[in-house]
Amino acid sequence: MHMDEDALQVLEGYGYARKIVKEGLNKGDLNHATASYNLIVMSWFSLYKLNIFDLIFLKIIFNYLF
Repeated sequence: MHMDEDALQVLEGYGYARKIVKEGLNKGDLNHATASYNLIVMSWFSLYKLNIFDLIFLKIIFNYLF
């Protein structure tokens, strides 16, 4: 799985261990570290113009996580 290195660096700044975040993402775990990673990455997507399919996908992901 490709992981955004910038997002991992931000999480390290918040005190999350890079190894723990990567392992959780690879396993598909739902925890504070992986949710934070996904929220950071998704917030960066909001800087770009999203189409309807992107919005539907994000809604599905948010409903799944929360």
